Amino acid sequence: MALPTLHRVFIKAAGADADFAGTQVAPAAALLWSTLGTSSIVVTCVIRKADGTIATGTVDLQMVGVATPVQPPGVTLAPLFTGFPVQLLIGTGTALAMNTGGFPQVVIRVVNIAALAADAVRVDIFITSVS
Repeated sequence: MALPTLHRVFIKAAGADADFAGTQVAPAAALLWSTLGTSSIVVTCVIRKADGTIATGTVDLQMVGVATPVQPPGVTLAPLFTGFPVQLLIGTGTALAMNTGGFPQVVIRVVNIAALAADAVRVDIFITSVS
């Protein structure tokens, strides 16, 4: 049985995640999750208040696949960041199954932080790899 592993802690005060796919800007290496040999993952988040208790409300999440494209002869290509559809209104403890699309690495980004509850200060994002 696979167990959930903390992928990242999103801090609301630090500002919104970049649109990695829309801008083709690389996320920090620490945000990348290896999905080699994994066809799907389960993402679960916990939205917290400053005192660590659970905040009400939901969060919008997007998985972004990261891969280096096939290199044609004589051409060097940068890694490609591919955004999957945004998953809206994900509540604390909700399991969200995502197909990795064959990407060797993914990052889960928080979208639209203005939609987070006013008392929410962070989002803990957990991933369980499923073969």
